[in-house]
Amino acid sequence: MIAVETRKRGFTIVEILTVVTIIAILVGIMLPAITMVKKTVKETRQKAQLTTMELALTAFKNDYGDYPPSYFMTYSFNNFDYTGAQMLTEALVGWDLMGFHPDSDWESDGDKTSGQPLYTLAVTGTLQQQEDNLKQRVGPYLEQGSYEAYRLEDILKDQSGNLNNTFNLNIKNFVLCDVFGRRTIALNNGQRARPGNPILYYKARRNSKRIDRNYQDESIYDWRDNATLVKAIEERDNKQFDLDDDLFFYKEYIRDPRIEDRDWPYRPDSYLLISAGADGEYGTIDDITNFK
Repeated sequence: MIAVETRKRGFTIVEILTVVTIIAILVGIMLPAITMVKKTVKETRQKAQLTTMELALTAFKNDYGDYPPSYFMTYSFNNFDYTGAQMLTEALVGWDLMGFHPDSDWESDGDKTSGQPLYTLAVTGTLQQQEDNLKQRVGPYLEQGSYEAYRLEDILKDQSGNLNNTFNLNIKNFVLCDVFGRRTIALNNGQRARPGNPILYYKARRNSKRIDRNYQDESIYDWRDNATLVKAIEERDNKQFDLDDDLFFYKEYIRDPRIEDRDWPYRPDSYLLISAGADGEYGTIDDITNFK
C-alpha cells in the first residue's frame, strides 16, 4: 500500500491582506454609524432631561408664583457672582441638593442678605437646628437619578486637574450638568466622573418689550445672567465660544426668525435652557435647548 503524503495548506499573504482589508473597510463603514447612534442617544437623553427640568420649573412656579430668578449679580458678603445656572440648581434641588429653602435670597453663599444661615444649618447646626432646617425645605423638584449635579470646583478643573477661578464664582455651589461628559476628572471625594457642562438658565422679564444689547437692563433676556460661568469654562478649555458675545446672543441665538417685523426672542414669557451639546461649546449648531 502506497502512503499518500498530505500537506496542510495555510493562508497566503495575499489572502490574509485581502481579509484584513475587508475588515478595515467594514470597520470604517460601521464606526461613523455607531458614533452617530451614540450621539443620537445622548441627544435624546438631553432633550428628555430638559423636559424634566421644565416640568420641575412648572412645579416650582405653582408653589411660589414665578420661576426662579437668573439675574447676573447678587450682593452677598462673600461673593457677588451667582449665575442663572446656579440659581436654577438651587431652585430645583437646593443649594446643597437637599431641597430648596423658601426664605432664600438667592445668594451665592446660601444665606440671606442679613447673614441668617439658610442651607448651612443643615450641616453645621445643632441636631435640632438641622432637623428644623430640613423640615422647612421644599422639594427637591427633580428626582434623584434624573439629573447630574457637580460642584463648580470640579467642573472648572482643566484636563490636568488645575483650578483657576479668576471670576470669583463660589466653587462650592452645585450646577446641573448636561449628559455630554467629555473628560474624566478626579472629584474632591476621590471618585472619578465624566461631568458635562452646566445647563444655562435665563429667566424672561415678562414686562419688557426689548431684545437689545444696548438696553440689557431692560431687555427680555440678559445675556450676562450666565456670562461669568461661560467665561470660566472658556478659560478652562482655552477656547472662546460664540455665546460669549452679546451681539450674537441677541441677534443670532435667541431671536425668533419667524417674527420679521422686529427683533423678538423665543419664549418671551418664560425662560431659556441651554446645553452646550456634544462639542461642549455654547453657541454652536449642536446646542440643545428648550426653544429651538
